[in-house]
Amino acid sequence: MKQRLGIARALLHNPKVLILDEPTNGLDPAGIADLRNYLRHLADHRGIAILISSHLLSEMELITDRFAIIDQGQIKSIQGDGEAKTESVILCKVDRKQMNEALDVVALAFDDVKIIQQSAETFIVPRPETDIPHLLKHLVGRDIAVYQIGMKHETLEEQFLKVTKKEGGTNNAFITSQ
Repeated sequence: MKQRLGIARALLHNPKVLILDEPTNGLDPAGIADLRNYLRHLADHRGIAILISSHLLSEMELITDRFAIIDQGQIKSIQGDGEAKTESVILCKVDRKQMNEALDVVALAFDDVKIIQQSAETFIVPRPETDIPHLLKHLVGRDIAVYQIGMKHETLEEQFLKVTKKEGGTNNAFITSQ
């Protein structure tokens, strides 16, 4: 209730900017969802710019349309406003017995592509979504059993760890919404 009261007090004077530190801390799942929806409403319908500092990156992905990653007091990454928040890649799952052949097909289908093998049956290709039909046509054309194909989007947490090159620590992610 203290979190909700604090936000209500901050809104009394109809601010243009609302700054929140860990606003979902201590809230139950229903309260978090309510707060998320309310913050989106404030940004979308009342034109309030919202700056959030939080370590709950998966939750912030649901709220924000722009974000900055700050590490050791320096801004390391700023993204948002219509651009993709994170890198997108094609994830493909094939029959594990056919993995080597599938990787050969991918190399032939796309010139100069770096294929990342995630497991014995999945691989990642850094290509746009529009290349999925092309890849699928080549794989199926060689009778490779494709069990799954689609886009994998790097999460905000994965991006944070990549940008800061740390696993944990005292870094902060500042999230804004407008």
